[in-house]
Amino acid sequence: MVFADGRYYFKKDDDGYFAYGDLGSAIPIDNGFQKGLMVNVGGGYKFMISGHTAMNASIGYNEQKIVTSSNVKQRVPSLAFKVGLMF
Repeated sequence: MVFADGRYYFKKDDDGYFAYGDLGSAIPIDNGFQKGLMVNVGGGYKFMISGHTAMNASIGYNEQKIVTSSNVKQRVPSLAFKVGLMF
């Protein structure tokens, strides 16, 4: 999976809410799956835990479209829960 992640922080404070969006595509790694678009949108909260280190938690909607080698198209929606560490 290769994707771009865009974020908007509502305040420039150390702690605060943000919104995010991801857009990307699957990379073919075997003969079963060829490609697929991925879209992910949601929001979360960032909080500082030390001078230059922060944690974040978010919830969002994820949708992956998959095209198999036999040209079968599948849509896989899901709910995404994320926890991250920022340096």
